Amino acid sequence: MAILLVAPASALNAQGDEGSVSSRVAEWYASAAQSAPGQWGVAVADQSGKMIWSLNPDQWLMPASAVKLFTTGYARSVLGGTARRATRVVGAGVVDTLRGEWLGNWALELNGDPSFERAA
Repeated sequence: MAILLVAPASALNAQGDEGSVSSRVAEWYASAAQSAPGQWGVAVADQSGKMIWSLNPDQWLMPASAVKLFTTGYARSVLGGTARRATRVVGAGVVDTLRGEWLGNWALELNGDPSFERAA
């Protein structure tokens, strides 16, 4: 199982220092690893990219759908269930006004909201 978490700066400031975040992640991992044994790769970094906590960070693993569950669960436990990040649709092209179709490439710019839920 491979997980990459990015801790927002506000979470670090609200919780104190990186040591407290690191200890909370270590506690979470100890519990999660008992519930879901297997091969884990976890990397937790702050928004600047500085590594806060890791387990097998250099080991290549095939990500599984379950990774999204752990990532979302941990993020919601830190940020709360109402936290949202904007997800933008970006692209290069034009709208064909006759057919109402997009002509060109597009992509989702995912900014950390794995649920894709609309902000309230």
